[in-house]
Amino acid sequence: MKSTEKITAVNVFNPNIRKIKCIENEHDYLGDGTVFCEDNLEKGKIYTFIRGEMKSYGAMVFLKEVSSQYGFQAYLFEELESYNKQIAAEAYEKWLKKELEMAEEDISKGRVYTMEEVQEHLDRIR
Repeated sequence: MKSTEKITAVNVFNPNIRKIKCIENEHDYLGDGTVFCEDNLEKGKIYTFIRGEMKSYGAMVFLKEVSSQYGFQAYLFEELESYNKQIAAEAYEKWLKKELEMAEEDISKGRVYTMEEVQEHLDRIR
């Protein structure tokens, strides 16, 4: 049965330019108690979403008002209008399936990476 639950979590798969609200500018991104402050964001302020992306480091949003090479974590924002949770779930499932297919293709062609190579790549993009 499909969910009809309404949510306001930012749907990074929705490509439409729209207004979103910053609900937090401090977060424990690493989950170890280290709190990061996004100084360029103002809690409670409305920003213009110009695009969203799924990255290895999270669901990211890009804003018209604040330039950022990597974007901002989507969980720092909320949609101004609620939408059906199933829409985001299906888009995430489609994205994940594509990523897994690409990884499977890499493996079948002998393109594999050690854990150290993956970690080095992640360190470079942070």
